[in-house]
Amino acid sequence: MQQRCLEPFSPMTQSSLLSFAELFSFMMAEARPSRPSRRHLAPVEFADVLAVFERAVLELLSAGPQSPRPLQPQPPEGVHRTLVIALQLAALLCRLEPQDDEGERFRRAAYRLVRLDVRGANGDTCLHVACRRESTCLGRQTPALGTVCADSFPAPELVRLLLDVGADPNATDDDLSTPLHV
Repeated sequence: MQQRCLEPFSPMTQSSLLSFAELFSFMMAEARPSRPSRRHLAPVEFADVLAVFERAVLELLSAGPQSPRPLQPQPPEGVHRTLVIALQLAALLCRLEPQDDEGERFRRAAYRLVRLDVRGANGDTCLHVACRRESTCLGRQTPALGTVCADSFPAPELVRLLLDVGADPNATDDDLSTPLHV
């Protein structure tokens, strides 16, 4: 509902997406066998995380050239935050087992995200973000997202997925660094 009513990259939408990413991360951490807990949380379902990931990709699509809305200049912080949250969700999905056609839906959504060629802070591509430890910082100085998200990168499984769906390993950021350089 928020995505229909609010402007692209609204802080409210970003906050909702981040809350889901943090919740899923927390639930997955609590469910690890090596971490005994008195809490009995329901397991994280691939479909639930996938639904939020698809919404995050839709948010990034909403301000792109394919959008039915007129394109407005977007603040780079909002684009970067949304991109990092989307990739945080994708990294979580890489650690879960899909059911039926969910794996293919995930790959299609990841492909759409890569094809968008959305650039975050410092001109980072999806692959730069997935490879860089400091991806959750804007301008690599101040944390832009919660600490749960900060623990997600670098994400080797996500890097493999992005390369499989066509991410360009030779793409450069504003410093002319490829993802291998970060």
